Order: sequence, then structure tokens, then C-alpha cells
Amino acid sequence: MKFKLTIVLLVFTACVNNAGEITAGDLKLQVPDAWRVEQPSSSMRKAQLRIPAAEGDKDDGEYVVFYFGPQQGGSVRANIDRWIGQFEAEGRNVVESAGDAAAGKYNLASITGTYNKPVGPPIMRKSVATPGQKMLAVVLQTDSGSYFIKFTGPQKTVTAAEKDFKASFGAK
Repeated sequence: MKFKLTIVLLVFTACVNNAGEITAGDLKLQVPDAWRVEQPSSSMRKAQLRIPAAEGDKDDGEYVVFYFGPQQGGSVRANIDRWIGQFEAEGRNVVESAGDAAAGKYNLASITGTYNKPVGPPIMRKSVATPGQKMLAVVLQTDSGSYFIKFTGPQKTVTAAEKDFKASFGAK
């Protein structure tokens, strides 16, 4: 009696090409080996990674890449304003910058304070106020459209990985 062996592979939206290189849509990202690729929690996410907590922090950071297609996803200003609005006004600190990356121009917002961290399905629009957080959020304008990259987590964890975050999308 002969048996046929069938192997089924799950295909993630983000593909690990080799150690440190991730593909999210047309975008190639360079990430440290310690960052763990995860199955995206929604179809809007092209990549999702877990960044280990810095010493003294109990929670990991989350790195997410969104891509909605050419000329989709809203303007740079609308996205930065929305990201800023995810933090409570009291005690919030925002620093914006812009520059060039390997794939195109980028705008970056660095936001610290109390983050209204989403919980549950996005359609429910529920969040929990989480103090001591930081977000690095980028609109990366490429030839195939804008990519939206968000890195959130405890302030110490995000600050410790900020250089690697910028290097991931080739910021110069």
C-alpha cells in the first residue's frame, strides 16, 4: 500500500528571506535576529514583529507594517495626527522629523506618554490607558505607495531599539 505525504505550509504576509531580512509587500526590512516575526493579527498588517522587552520592562514592543495600495491610507499629516491622538494630551511629548530612506522619503513621529492601547477587534474601538509608553511611527513614501510602520511599547524598550527601528527601513 502506498501513502502520499502532503505537506502544508502556512504563508505569512511577512516573509523571512534570510536572517535579518523581512519582506512586507514590496518593502524589504532589515531587522535584528532577536526580533520575532509573528502571524499578523489582521489582514491590514503586512508584517508584525515582537521586540523583546528591555531590561526592567515587563512588556515587549510591537512593530507593525501596514500597506493599503498606491495612493491609499491617507496623507502624511492625517496619519501623524491620528497617531498623536492615540496618546492622552496631558504629559504627551511629540517630536517629528523627516528624511530619506532606501525606499523613499519618510516622516517620523516619536510620541511618549500615556498610550491608549487598543484592545480587542478594531471595530470595537476599545482601548486601555497605558502610561510610560512610546511610539515611533513612520509614513514611508515609496514608488508603490506609502507604507505605515508603527513601533509601540514601554518607553525604555522602544528607546533601546530606536536605532534598529530606523535601520529597519533604511533611514539615512
